[in-house]
Amino acid sequence: MGVFEMVVIIVVIGCVTSSIDNWVKHKSKSEKNRVQDGEIDRLQAEIADLKARMQVMEKLATDNDAELRAAFRRLA
Repeated sequence: MGVFEMVVIIVVIGCVTSSIDNWVKHKSKSEKNRVQDGEIDRLQAEIADLKARMQVMEKLATDNDAELRAAFRRLA
């Protein structure tokens, strides 16, 4: 085997190794994105729930006293 052939083999091995490394990094990032998407969906649902609760609290705070007492009786 000549020097030229050895250089070509080394270059090919380097290119293959680099390609595999890039593929593994890309796969890892896509898996992290899927996990983050699930977490984002959970957090958005929690925010929607909190907004609904806040609207109820705002309504209770701004209603007059008679309506407020009646609402508290219904809750108890």
